Amino acid sequence: MPLPIRYIVLCVFLLIGSGGALAIVAQKDAEPTNLEVQADQSSKPRKNISPKRFIVYYGAEAKEEQFYPYDIIVFDRDKHPPLQKLRRKNKVLLGYISGGELEHYRDNFEQVKAKFDILGTNETWKDHMIVDVRDPEWTRHLIEDIIPPIVKQGFNGIFIDTLDSVTHYETIDPTRYKGMIQATATMVKTIHYHYPELKIMINRGFDVLPFIANDIHYVLAESTLVQYDFTNHTTKLMDDTVYHHYVQRMFDLKKQAPHLELATLDYWKMDDTAMVQELYRRHEANGFMPYVTTIELNRVDNRPQ
Repeated sequence: MPLPIRYIVLCVFLLIGSGGALAIVAQKDAEPTNLEVQADQSSKPRKNISPKRFIVYYGAEAKEEQFYPYDIIVFDRDKHPPLQKLRRKNKVLLGYISGGELEHYRDNFEQVKAKFDILGTNETWKDHMIVDVRDPEWTRHLIEDIIPPIVKQGFNGIFIDTLDSVTHYETIDPTRYKGMIQATATMVKTIHYHYPELKIMINRGFDVLPFIANDIHYVLAESTLVQYDFTNHTTKLMDDTVYHHYVQRMFDLKKQAPHLELATLDYWKMDDTAMVQELYRRHEANGFMPYVTTIELNRVDNRPQ
């Protein structure tokens, strides 16, 4: 039976029975437990250039062979190239999940939307609905409805996007949206608990990352060096102070959880090869795995030589 939204998750989600049903331990109107930053200060971040290559591609037309040079590959979970050859080559294949939003183009959008409290719409993608993740049924939906088909297709990991969309609410109104960061962390921890074999990459989500650092494998810092203007469809470099702010947050995460691999994604005109090279150079100087492409994310843009 679905839990009423007034219930607050207190402790671990468990697998029960041979069917692997999801049980949620909860208590009515309880205060959420305090988050604790997962720390391991034994290592300092190293600025060595990563030997791994990373790509995000949300099309379906590219050939599998085009991805052979890459080690970590993010695809849309519904529309993507075949996976079999890439799995045989031991690629890390991450299927896309929106951790805080419902996308209008997914199957059963209206049916799923009716089950959850909607907080608002994405300012950039107006037909994306932001979900109140404090409802434990949202976590159940991801674990039981979204992830199993991803695994069945052959993905060996997941890419969780849009966590910023929900954690932002608590930062702007901590009273009304109390528990949003806690619930987001619990959601990711619960996914990792139920699918410990899956690699997990989080896009941004800087407010929640310190609490889940040991439950994930990769962090993607999207749009930290380049700002994309969705109104005029133009790009410009971030202020150095903004970029350095994000670099420091990534370094802090690496100190906390040395196993994390740090990737970046920025958008630029690919015919401006000199600037594309400079974007790669700056990210690599900080030890990140960069990828530069266009905003549509429907091309395989190899690094200019």
